[in-house]
Amino acid sequence: MPETPVADQYRTSGNLRARGGLHARYANRNWFDWVGAQLELTPDSDVLDIGCGAGWFWLSAGNSCPSGLRLTLTDNSAGMVSEAIANLERDGRIPSLTGKACDAADLPFADASFDATIAMHMLYHVKDAGRALDEMAR
Repeated sequence: MPETPVADQYRTSGNLRARGGLHARYANRNWFDWVGAQLELTPDSDVLDIGCGAGWFWLSAGNSCPSGLRLTLTDNSAGMVSEAIANLERDGRIPSLTGKACDAADLPFADASFDATIAMHMLYHVKDAGRALDEMAR
């Protein structure tokens, strides 16, 4: 499958890191901390992160995660998934991690496989956002 300009831009986290740096420098609040505080996760929750990037959300929100969290990281970029897993394994606060490169509009999981799904800052990468939202709800 030929690479799209978006896929080329986000093969690794370099460009994403540059964008994140702007937010970190100029935002008046840590967005990840705020989102983490809104999640109603319970101990032993199975969570799917669609478009995980380099795992920065979980590095930031990891202290507020309940114990026993089981996290499945997905991204269209295999490089991002690998980097996210490596970052979170080094961090050590989330005990159960798996990852898979896949398309948000065609998730390779059975219906109702997760207790919660999170997808932040990624819909603009998806060709069919409606289908991706349907997959997330499934």
